[in-house]
Amino acid sequence: MEKGGCKVDHDQMRVRIPPGLVTESIRSCPSTFHMKALDPDNDIIMGGNTTYVGLFPGNHIVELDTWEVRPAT
Repeated sequence: MEKGGCKVDHDQMRVRIPPGLVTESIRSCPSTFHMKALDPDNDIIMGGNTTYVGLFPGNHIVELDTWEVRPAT
C-alpha cells in the first residue's frame, strides 16, 4: 500500500488512502465488465444501461475443483 501512494501506520494497523488515488482508481475502472457463468448462455454484462435484480439475499458459489456448492461469504 505504501508503494502505491498510501500512508501506512503499522503500529495502529491502518492505511489511509488519499482522495486523489481513489478518484484516479475509479476513473481507471471499465464502464462495463462481463460476469461469466458456467453456462455461457447465462453470462451477463454489468454496467451500461442495464439493471439486474436478484430475488435472493446472496448467491451460492460452486467450487470449480470439487463442484461443491456453498454460500457466498
